[in-house]
Amino acid sequence: MRMQSHPQLTHRSPGGFTLIEVVLALALTVVLMAAILSALELNRRLVMTGREEIERARIARAVFQRISRDLRSVTFRVDTIAAEEDGAVVDSADPAAAAGEDSESTTEEEPEEDEATVIGAVDPESSLLAASGGLTGSTDALVMQICRPPRLNYRLSGANGGTSQVSELQSVSYFVASPGAGGLAGAVGDARAEVGLSRLSGDRLAIEQADVEGNLGLLANATEVLAPEITAVYFRYFDGAGWVEAWDSSVTRNLPAAVEVTFVFEAEDQSIETTGFSLDTDESWRGVIALPLAGAYAAEAVTEVTP
Repeated sequence: MRMQSHPQLTHRSPGGFTLIEVVLALALTVVLMAAILSALELNRRLVMTGREEIERARIARAVFQRISRDLRSVTFRVDTIAAEEDGAVVDSADPAAAAGEDSESTTEEEPEEDEATVIGAVDPESSLLAASGGLTGSTDALVMQICRPPRLNYRLSGANGGTSQVSELQSVSYFVASPGAGGLAGAVGDARAEVGLSRLSGDRLAIEQADVEGNLGLLANATEVLAPEITAVYFRYFDGAGWVEAWDSSVTRNLPAAVEVTFVFEAEDQSIETTGFSLDTDESWRGVIALPLAGAYAAEAVTEVTP
C-alpha cells in the first residue's frame, strides 16, 4: 500500500505594515506638516512686517513733508522795540546824562501831554513787531507762526462772484491728541476718541483770541488728526552748537538752524501709551528739517541789537 504524501502548505504573512512602521510614518507626516505650517507662518509674518514698514514709512514721509512745508514758511522779525529799550537802559546808567535828560524832559515834554492822548499815534509797524511770530516748541509740541498766501480758485470765484478772504498770517501747532490728557491734547482726544498726531491751523489772531479765552472746544473743532498711527512725537532744536529740547524765538531772537522730528508708532503687542516711549525701537522714524532762513534772522538780530 502506497502512502500518499500531502503537499506541505507554507503559511505566508499577509502583506502590510507593522505597527512601528505606521507610527514612524505618522510621526514623519506630523513633522513635515509642522515644517510647512511654520514656513507659511514665517512668510506671512515677513510679508505683514514688510507691508507695515512700508505703510509707516509712507505715513511718516507724508507728515514729515507737511511739517517741513510749514517750518519753511515761518515768519519772524526781530523785535526792535526790545532792542531800543535795552539801549535806553544802558544809557540810563550814566547819572549825569540821566539828570540832564530829566531836566530837559521836564521843560520840553510838558506841553506834549495833550498830544499823547491822540488815537492812532502808535506806529503800525511797531505794533506788528510786538508780535514778531517765530517758533515756540518743546519736546512734545510745536507752535509756529507762518505766512502763506492763499490759493485762488478761479472756478469757485467765477461761480460765486467772489472769493472768500483768508488771512496769510496763520498759526500752526503740532501735538499728539490723547483722551484724558490735559489742555488741548485732551480736548481733541476726548472729542475724537482716538490717539494720534494732530495739527491745529487757522487765522493767527483768531487762534490767539480763542487761546486767551480758553475756548478749547473751538480749537478742538479746528484741529485735524493727521495720523492715528503715530502715538508719540519728539522734537529737538539745533541752535548751531548742539541739540536743545525747547525753543522760544522771543527769547533767542532767532530761529533754530534745524528741527529734528521723531515719530513713534503704536506697537501691535502693547497698548497705546504716549509717555515713557523709547526712541531706539523699530517703531520709530526720525528726520531732520533744515531752516535756511535761520542764519538771516540771526544776522538781523545782531545788527539791530548792536548799539
